[in-house]
Amino acid sequence: MGSLAAEDFGPIALESVRNQMIANGNSRKYINGNINRLGRMFRWGVQKELVLPSTHQALVSLPALRKGRTAARETAPIEPVSSAVVSETIKHATTIIADMIKLQYLLGCRPGELCSMKSGEVDCSVDVWLPLARTQDDDAKPFFKFRYAQLKNGLLNGME
Repeated sequence: MGSLAAEDFGPIALESVRNQMIANGNSRKYINGNINRLGRMFRWGVQKELVLPSTHQALVSLPALRKGRTAARETAPIEPVSSAVVSETIKHATTIIADMIKLQYLLGCRPGELCSMKSGEVDCSVDVWLPLARTQDDDAKPFFKFRYAQLKNGLLNGME
C-alpha cells in the first residue's frame, strides 16, 4: 500500500488490504479480527479529531468475510483434550492445581471461568450442582451442570 493519508483510505483500500491478507494465507477469523482492529483504530482517530467521521463510517461499511463465502481459509476446530492427557498432566501438578484441573474437566469451562468462581456461586443443595452465572441484575442463572455424585463416587479420584 505504501504511504496514504488517512482521509484517502476508504473501503476500496481496506478491501485491498483484506485481499492481500487472503493471498498471504491468513484465516478468515484472523482477517476479520484485523479488519475490525483497523476500524477501531480509525474510530479512535475520529475521537481525537485526527480523522473525519465519514472516513470511519465508510470503512465500517465493508462487510466481514463470511464462512463458506470467501477464499480465506478456515481454521480447524479446537478439539477437547483427551482424558489421558488430562490424567498425565495431573500427575505433575500440585494438589490444588490438580483439583482445579479435575473440576475444569468435569465442568467443561475455561480456566478463567473456574478461577473467578466463588463457593457462593455454586448451588450444592441438590444432586446436580449448578454454578450460577453473575449478571448485572444479580439474577442467578445456571451456566454449567455436573453431578455431585461424579465427585462423590470418585470419578475425579480415578484421574490420577
